[in-house]
Amino acid sequence: MKKLFSSIVIVFISLAFVCGGCSKEQAGEKNSIPNFGDIGAQLRSAQSDADGYVTLYYDEYINDNRPLWSADYSGVFIDGTSWVLAGQLFISNVEISAVSNGNKSQYQKTLGTAPQEMAEVEKQMGQTVAVNLTGGSQFPGFSSQVYVPERMYCTTQGINSEGLLHRSQNLSLAWEDDPDSTNNKVYIVIVCDNPGSTTNPPAVVIETDDDGQYTVDFTSFNNFQTGGAAVIHIGRGRSITADVDGKTVCITSIIDASSGPLEVVQ
Repeated sequence: MKKLFSSIVIVFISLAFVCGGCSKEQAGEKNSIPNFGDIGAQLRSAQSDADGYVTLYYDEYINDNRPLWSADYSGVFIDGTSWVLAGQLFISNVEISAVSNGNKSQYQKTLGTAPQEMAEVEKQMGQTVAVNLTGGSQFPGFSSQVYVPERMYCTTQGINSEGLLHRSQNLSLAWEDDPDSTNNKVYIVIVCDNPGSTTNPPAVVIETDDDGQYTVDFTSFNNFQTGGAAVIHIGRGRSITADVDGKTVCITSIIDASSGPLEVVQ
């Protein structure tokens, strides 16, 4: 259910990321490139005009020390108005499957169904991971690397046992910092699906220092209605730009710790 909630709210959440530089204006086909969750929206919103995108998205739970929930790898490479296949895409020696749908071909692979897969993925945390595209006639190949942030191991006060988000109380978050994440920033996104609402869910979006703790003031929840379902996301990432024979490729790694749906109470 948490992934469904993320896919819904990503449509409307977008703020500038700390890394600019992907500014090659082309066709409007780029507007529907997936960001992978709310934290991904923060990391990618300023990079909507590149020629190619590679995303490494890692999902973990808040208040839970279990292994990562999943890892999603994606690649989109653009030639004119088409998303094209350009040979084989490898991320940390894992081949990413190619999928074609009309003029929107992309690379996509999700890991998380097999324990041995996730054991290998866990080894990528806090490490530099290789990204390689063999290339084709419509898009050149390249070899690059991106740093994958450490896990968040985020905890909150009271939410794990109660499953409630109190509109009248501050929300305290704690996590393990990562000095190597981009500009030492963490993004907090809290979204509420208000009962009976047909409009975009209200959201709290915060950029803060990656120093291990933050308290969200309860007044931030003024637009959350009692009885609503809220989800907390907290994450960080690294974004780099690779110049490939005149084309720009944005490579982004994301770690996103999220809660299950929380009932909003007074």
